[in-house]
Amino acid sequence: TELALARRYASCARLASNDHAVRAYVAQVIDVENAQAARLLAARGEELDRARAFLDGGERLDRATFLAAAAGPLDETDARLARAFAGTGALDSDDHDHALAWQLATQARLRRIDPHGPAAAIHVLLRRRAEARRIRRAAWRVALGGAP
Repeated sequence: TELALARRYASCARLASNDHAVRAYVAQVIDVENAQAARLLAARGEELDRARAFLDGGERLDRATFLAAAAGPLDETDARLARAFAGTGALDSDDHDHALAWQLATQARLRRIDPHGPAAAIHVLLRRRAEARRIRRAAWRVALGGAP
């Protein structure tokens, strides 16, 4: 069901994206989703259909690279993904913070190009998401007996 939801999101988002900032955001979300799927498949997806797991619409990770990465082994998967995402920093961690930083940087750049376009709103929403993550982490640290 997760794959069906991801496919539906990708399909609807691509159809709705008539602005460069929105298209860039959607492509980045799809690229990160595909990268995560490739890592999961490489780690433990022997019996799964790799081709079916790929979502169309990203810009960094094409189908051929995805399929090669998803075939593993995990070291080769990571190397292939690193080449596909070179210069973005999006995959420097498994905790989504680097992917979020990549999205923020993209929208900040697009906001400077078109300050009245949707990039400004997307950037604000992404900043709120980053802030919520920081607050959640701080709350967990406190709950687990650590310093805030």
